Amino acid sequence: MILRPTLEMAQQGGLDLKLQYLKDTIRLPHRNMIDALDRIRTSIAPFASGNLTTVVGPPGIGKTKLGEKILEDTISLYADEMRADPSFIPVIKLDVPPCKSKSSTFPWRDFYRAILHELMVPEADLPAQFSQRPGTSSVLGTRAPGEESAIHFAQYVAGQALSRRRTKVVILDECIHFANALHSSQDWGNVLKSLANNKSITFLLLGAYGTETIVRASGQLARRTDIIHFPRYGNTPEDVKAFRSVVASVQARFPLAGAKFEHLWKDLLLGSFGITGQFIRILMTALRLLEQMNKGKDINSCKWSDDIVYAAMPSPEEFESISDETVKGEFCITPFLRRPAKDAMTSLRAKHKEAILFQTKLRKAASSSTRAKRSNKAKAANA
Repeated sequence: MILRPTLEMAQQGGLDLKLQYLKDTIRLPHRNMIDALDRIRTSIAPFASGNLTTVVGPPGIGKTKLGEKILEDTISLYADEMRADPSFIPVIKLDVPPCKSKSSTFPWRDFYRAILHELMVPEADLPAQFSQRPGTSSVLGTRAPGEESAIHFAQYVAGQALSRRRTKVVILDECIHFANALHSSQDWGNVLKSLANNKSITFLLLGAYGTETIVRASGQLARRTDIIHFPRYGNTPEDVKAFRSVVASVQARFPLAGAKFEHLWKDLLLGSFGITGQFIRILMTALRLLEQMNKGKDINSCKWSDDIVYAAMPSPEEFESISDETVKGEFCITPFLRRPAKDAMTSLRAKHKEAILFQTKLRKAASSSTRAKRSNKAKAANA
């Protein structure tokens, strides 16, 4: 479990404690989180049959926080059973490992090792423990198993361990690494089907845009997968109201006394592209800049200003990268969402128009900044 500093600790502490507080303690529930929690809690309740839920959205929108919430809720739900049976592990959470390079295959060994580690299986390289391949009579003897055999062993052992630990929920974060693995869609599709064959287990997959493509691995997987979208906050009245509430909530719990930024909500909405994680990142950068500008002084005695917030905003290049990736993801996920086609297209057109407005504003600002820099250079050259 993560040890999270309290607001009082963060307000009295230095920069590192304040940053840790913003990163680990403050939770900004996404507007779709209640719906997601309801769906997942239904599937993890005692005697319920499991399913596979995928939560998709831009980086920093709150998917990992949702996973942490489900982890804590599941442990609380089964606390009495865990005390009665120490071998019972109702929930595990792990990050899906990335490929080592764009051309490499998915690191299945690392993936299964991570699962077995969370299940407290004693040895890391479990395939080597078995002298006989499950379901066959072939004996490997003292020779190390081949890569394919080792992976099959690990998959088998992981499935057995999940059953023996009576695990109810498996939370996989950074699942975009599944989708990014070249030529592996059938492999990870088969793996998810195999691990999910235990009807009592609910799989919660968390990932950036592109993770929704897991449903293409097989029709069976598509039928069992529930996709939930965590979109950014846009320019609609409902989104603006929700984002302003987020800003007010963070200001009320900000770890630097006297810091005010609620009145900058419009620029924070623009600068973060409506992504709460980016909003928090701006504030964390502002705290770092504040300390850098006041070297040798206690950060708690430093004066906060609007200029600090604006200096912490992403550069035009950073913003364009974030916005382009997000808009592309919003466009691509639409066919995977279960909603009437007419509503989907209406929503998509609105989001596309809104994204263009966001990008136009920033490009104008970037263009003005570039012209100003060129003008200053020209003046300096002529001086």
